[in-house]
Amino acid sequence: MKDITGAKILYWLVKGLQKRHYSTTINKLVKLMYIFERLSGEDLDYELRYNGPHSSRVIYFIHIGKHLGWLEDHWKKEMGLFLTTKEADVDLDEKDKQIIQELIDRYGTFSTNELNVITTALFLKTVYNASEEDIIYYIYSLNPKRDLEQITKLVIRAESGAKNEIKSFPLEKGAIILNYRFINKELFKILRLFDVSVNDIVYIALVPMECEKEYEDLFEEGTPFATRYVEKFNPMEYNGARYIMFVGYRS
Repeated sequence: MKDITGAKILYWLVKGLQKRHYSTTINKLVKLMYIFERLSGEDLDYELRYNGPHSSRVIYFIHIGKHLGWLEDHWKKEMGLFLTTKEADVDLDEKDKQIIQELIDRYGTFSTNELNVITTALFLKTVYNASEEDIIYYIYSLNPKRDLEQITKLVIRAESGAKNEIKSFPLEKGAIILNYRFINKELFKILRLFDVSVNDIVYIALVPMECEKEYEDLFEEGTPFATRYVEKFNPMEYNGARYIMFVGYRS
């Protein structure tokens, strides 16, 4: 990847995060770019450090974006350093835009600390084929004051997202795939109605009723997103449309 392309990707990433009012701290962007590296197949020279994967090259991309007037950095006591975009005409390949959109959809709401855990788990799994148990032990040993249960959940989330399986879903047929971070008030009420606990949910698939059989066949071939099992619920209404709801559970 050319350095100028890296700066463009960062511009579009910051712009997309801003649009949803998600945080854009520099440390968070470095972690998100590691996941971009995984999704795109690019090599951005990441190495593992105390707080997760780090790339001096990604930091250089940020400097380029600032120099070209695309990005501007700021500092706040409660946030640290973060970036905003300036008004600019920055072109980018559609494939990279799609990856950025998926990146924001799946990981945008996570905090920097959560992404430290997730990306560390991804790095250890990818580079060293470490087991889930060893990854959890390693991350916890770095700071025993951390919540072990939360670390475990984040490592599980990282493992469930380790493969880019979401692209194998026929989303163009109108299905909506939501991970557990995107359960809004309307969907939460529906889950409560069906007596579903959100604690063990990895994802929710809202499938148009006409595609019910197709998705049943898909789930019978294997539970996607590294879930333990999938449960199907009766037709329900969401955002004014009727769907069949499939819920994937971790345990």
